[in-house]
Amino acid sequence: MTDTIIKRADQNTIIPEGIDLSQIQEWTDNVKWPKSILEQTDPNKILEDAKHPTEMDSLHKRGLTGHGINIAIIDQKLYLEHPEYKDQIKHYELVGVWPEYDHADYHGSLVTGCAVGKTTGTAPDANIYYFAANNWVPKGKFKIKNLQDLHRLFQNQAIERVLEINKTLPENEKIRFLSCSWGGPEDQFYEQSVQLLKKCEENGIMVLGAGYSNINQRSCTKHGITIMMKDGEDVTEKVKKRVGIPTDCKTTPYFEGGYLYSKHGGLSSTFPYMAGVFACALQNNQLFFTRENWQDDLLKILTETAKTLPNGGKMINPDGIEQRVSEITREMQNNLIKQQRLQNE
Repeated sequence: MTDTIIKRADQNTIIPEGIDLSQIQEWTDNVKWPKSILEQTDPNKILEDAKHPTEMDSLHKRGLTGHGINIAIIDQKLYLEHPEYKDQIKHYELVGVWPEYDHADYHGSLVTGCAVGKTTGTAPDANIYYFAANNWVPKGKFKIKNLQDLHRLFQNQAIERVLEINKTLPENEKIRFLSCSWGGPEDQFYEQSVQLLKKCEENGIMVLGAGYSNINQRSCTKHGITIMMKDGEDVTEKVKKRVGIPTDCKTTPYFEGGYLYSKHGGLSSTFPYMAGVFACALQNNQLFFTRENWQDDLLKILTETAKTLPNGGKMINPDGIEQRVSEITREMQNNLIKQQRLQNE
């Protein structure tokens, strides 16, 4: 066995003899595998088995699939024809300046598949409003010093479009979640972005990601704790206070068609994953959206219902979230009935 590490075995990649599967971090469903690997395991079966988020099974079997909930995503250009999510794209828009050589990117398919993929998504029946907005421009434009200095100029324009479009939608069709798997406080135009994201929350949209400090602190989805912790692994006291999101060993749609299996997930997967979980929990509980600061309540519920693993770490509990949201919504409904009765007396 060689010391070679293959980050991604892409479509039609031919893996040479002597390479072990442990040396490959990611692979698609159209790789040419050597006999030495196939005699030990089936990489395609591993990929297939990792498509569906099994922790969502009980909600999905009850018909809680995010139906009727709208999620906005701001990311790179999206490959629109993937069967995993093409039927869920309700709106697609390019924002800002795009060089001619820019094309669909794997990241867009990743985040969209995590949210609404038919087999890979946490909310396969939710709708997506997708805004493609890159975070760099060619040298010399908009005072960006280097070829790929990170900035939020176009992403901020996309946030403005989310707000504009949401104003035109009926109350029962509003965009409720905005997933942004990018950004940090070092980005140019960050402060303008924070103000726009704050406006989103004030207008009934829950912001997940984009380095939006309040959300990052409350949802506890920072680098290093987004992977599923395994039994027997040491968990620090710092991590015990956070809620983990399962992102390791997952299969997502690939931007050239087909699928990609990744041994190691990351922060990008957590935000669309959470948006989908919340969409399922709110599907039959839309009265919850009328609560003041419902976004804070939802993240508090995420923390309070999290499962504690044998090693002391915590993991998101989709069933617990839905159950608690339903309890609160029923209480709200009962209070409304009481109020109506009092008014009629």
